[in-house]
Amino acid sequence: MTDKINSIIKKIYLSKWFVGLIILIGAAARIRQYIFNRSLWGDEAALALNIIKRGYLDLFKPLDNSQAAPSLFLLATKFLTGIFGYSEYVLRFIPILASIISILLFWYLANKVFDKYMVPIAVGLLAFGGSAIYYSDEFKQYPVDVMVTIIILILAFNVYKNNFNLKSSLIFGGVGSILIWLSHTSVFILSAVTVSLFLSVFINEKFKSIKKISYIVYAALIWGISFLADYFFIVRATAHSGLYTFWASYFAPMPIRSMGDLQWYSETLFTAIKIPISIYFPGIVIFLLFAGFVGFFKKKGKLFFFALLFTFIFLLAASMLKAYPIYERFILFTLPVFYLLIAGGIEELSTNTNKKSVIIIVFLVLLIFIQPFGSTARSFVQPKLRTETKPLVEHILKNWSEGDLVYVYYTSKYPFLYYARDEKIEYILGVESRDDTEKYIKEIGSLDGRGRIWFLSGPVYGDELGLYLKKLNEMGKQLKHIEAFGANLYLYEI
Repeated sequence: MTDKINSIIKKIYLSKWFVGLIILIGAAARIRQYIFNRSLWGDEAALALNIIKRGYLDLFKPLDNSQAAPSLFLLATKFLTGIFGYSEYVLRFIPILASIISILLFWYLANKVFDKYMVPIAVGLLAFGGSAIYYSDEFKQYPVDVMVTIIILILAFNVYKNNFNLKSSLIFGGVGSILIWLSHTSVFILSAVTVSLFLSVFINEKFKSIKKISYIVYAALIWGISFLADYFFIVRATAHSGLYTFWASYFAPMPIRSMGDLQWYSETLFTAIKIPISIYFPGIVIFLLFAGFVGFFKKKGKLFFFALLFTFIFLLAASMLKAYPIYERFILFTLPVFYLLIAGGIEELSTNTNKKSVIIIVFLVLLIFIQPFGSTARSFVQPKLRTETKPLVEHILKNWSEGDLVYVYYTSKYPFLYYARDEKIEYILGVESRDDTEKYIKEIGSLDGRGRIWFLSGPVYGDELGLYLKKLNEMGKQLKHIEAFGANLYLYEI
């Protein structure tokens, strides 16, 4: 009886409709998040204002509002908004589409990399990943980065599978040269994959096949020239010194001069496991990542071992050189790499255990999926929010009276400008002065006797909101307070 039940479970698990169900649920969770249509938060709105105000050619220039995004991503979004308008749905269409396509591509890749037992696990990690779902509908390039990572890994596998022939190598180089303009992080994966292809040829044939090596060189030259053009003409010009200062604590310390510097690496790894990998039990994850490297090292050719390893090496090198910060959403592009390693770790353990130990592997898999399952379930019940500024701005516009003034707390600046862009209302964009809070008091004090003032606040730094409200209450009377997720609106008569 037990054998029959096990046979049925195995048949269901390995069936095409089971992995299809995983893909469907992952896609549905993303669509649910997209349809919910949460408000644009600060960075999204800041980028959207560039799309609204600029023509196509101007999108190649340094962006306003301390923003940076790949040129093709900007141009494609501009094209869509020119046809369908500037709604959140249109702005977020490319990210949500890329996120759904990523699941399908990862399923294809997993079938090439793993045996049939690991495919549902690998696909499930990406399909149900909390960060993958949350960022799927954000108007930023991060979901596109994930998709591009998977495409490059697939192209690398095709080069290897086709015995490094000229056609597959040129396709890899040609497509890579386009992806450079669609995803800034593609350079890490392209570099890692190119090195892994070189090493795979060397390991298998030493230097006996100069032709294969030359084909890889051709591919590297094609995407490398494209990268240099993008970097020197676009990316370098968009680098703001203020951004480097803001992200200073997210650059890898090098040289390591203290225990604090060394601790940065362990803390960053644990943070990555929680966000964006979105899995509990960091100790188990680290163990599986190590086992995954071991498993990929054992595979013939070691293509993916080197590709995954050098992705992290190049990312760390860029961070040490203060060229790329290692922070939550900025490393979302590594999700496919992490998930391949985790699935590879489970595969490695399963090949070295007897039948009696299968229950341990199953238990381990269930532990790994606790958080992804929970995130996916919650996304259907209540999609994730960040800062709901839109309903507050709509309330202002609906209840606006002649002579009113809107004071916008600095964290709400860009969402306000986006949602009130077509309206003729008087407003003040509040000063940002975290080191000198007296400027807040002075600016509000200058409005004494002004009449009705709408005070719009987004995410608050420290007790700055308390300082504002204390001054406003001294100057006048609070008539209304509306609270939304991560935002507040007050109406005062002064």
